[in-house]
Amino acid sequence: GAQVAVKKLFAVQNMDDKEYQSLMHEVTLLGSLSHPNIMRFLAMCLDPPCIVMQYYPHGSLFDLLHKAHKGNPKAAKELTWSKRLDMLRDVASGMQYLHSRKPPVIHGDLRSPNLLLDLTIDRERPRFHVKIADFGLARLATGATGSVMVSKMTNPRWLAPEVRGGGMGRRGRVYSFSIIMWEMLTWRQPYQDMMSVQVMFSTVTENSRPEVPPD
Repeated sequence: GAQVAVKKLFAVQNMDDKEYQSLMHEVTLLGSLSHPNIMRFLAMCLDPPCIVMQYYPHGSLFDLLHKAHKGNPKAAKELTWSKRLDMLRDVASGMQYLHSRKPPVIHGDLRSPNLLLDLTIDRERPRFHVKIADFGLARLATGATGSVMVSKMTNPRWLAPEVRGGGMGRRGRVYSFSIIMWEMLTWRQPYQDMMSVQVMFSTVTENSRPEVPPD
């Protein structure tokens, strides 16, 4: 049979109402999504509690960029300019699909570790297609602003400074996408020399942003 990825969950019987509703929300949301650049949800099991998803053995975009930055020639070969642009188009296409749904789906944790790689053939050449994954922090946008509350679990390296502790809308996801573009340009982790709390302080109070290389 086919390999699958299993996301283990703590015992359902020990969940409070809020945790159980959050779990049911993620399952319902995953089951409703169908797009070439969205991770494929397969099933849920309550005993033992787990979510079953398609398995992507090549890891994440973050992993690939880290290997290339460390000098891995195989990783660098997968990051030519044309392939990088193709992967960014994948992310943009998946985001457009999520934002065009009614109501829109706002991914609460869009970052390179949550972009999984699927090796497929495109125009008679192999390349990595990107699948947006980890919808544990995604929410259906509601209200006039079309935004959702930001979780404390969201990584500040990819989070727009103006939405920390407030509503996360489509504009905030565009900021996250721009940080991913910066990663693709530099093969580096944003603010890699800072701890998360330093990133939050620097970007909010000092208006710091990742520097774009001159070349």
